[in-house]
Amino acid sequence: MKILKTKFRKNDLFYTLICRNDKVALYETRQEEDMTRCHYEVARIYIKPAHTAIGVEFEEAEVLTSNEKFFYDGSGAFIKKDNAMKHFNELSATLANLHATRTNVQDKRTRMPKQPLLPGVDLPE
Repeated sequence: MKILKTKFRKNDLFYTLICRNDKVALYETRQEEDMTRCHYEVARIYIKPAHTAIGVEFEEAEVLTSNEKFFYDGSGAFIKKDNAMKHFNELSATLANLHATRTNVQDKRTRMPKQPLLPGVDLPE
């Protein structure tokens, strides 16, 4: 399985991983890679299943919450590292408790829902 990168660029921000577990990641974000001013993002980690698109096979991979789900799934943005770390710990505990209360769960990881590759095109079952 492909694991999340510790450094990457997304949405015109530079991300650096501070800490993570199997369900949540805490990243430091900067507008410029060498800026001293930064913010923090706590994001849920999902598992995207292996799939084929446009004739290319992709392996199972960890992915962060989408821009559309950000905030709605418990992910958040913070100015202070202490607040971000507190939210990271709370979200981690909430997701661990949620998993513990579920029954008949085959996999401890959160799976990405199937989504069409193109708008209006359904995936085969």
